[in-house]
Amino acid sequence: MTHECSHIDCDVLPEKSPDAAYVFVHCAKHRIRYRQVIADQLDDWVRGKPWHNDEFDECCPDFSCCGRTLSSESVRARFKQATDEGDEATVSEMLMMFLGGCVDDGVHLAGQQKGLDHG
Repeated sequence: MTHECSHIDCDVLPEKSPDAAYVFVHCAKHRIRYRQVIADQLDDWVRGKPWHNDEFDECCPDFSCCGRTLSSESVRARFKQATDEGDEATVSEMLMMFLGGCVDDGVHLAGQQKGLDHG
């Protein structure tokens, strides 16, 4: 398995996505860094301080880092609890709820043509 990395003595570690649709290839050092950055982003978001993860180009769960309204404190706490507990069904349901809010707000999503009624 090939992997471009500047780390010396890099151990390549394949990791399946949660739905097993594809495989991430990380060296151990990248995996540790990625997990720390997303944990920090999630903790800040739960505290009401959303920020876009520019290093890995990822939004907060509710996209509030990129202009959407920040979800309520109770919703953020429930998402964090579900994440911490490994409750993938609730996490997925809430992510779809957040994404649906973008569509309801008329936010242009990749793959959509602006101006079309998708309802």
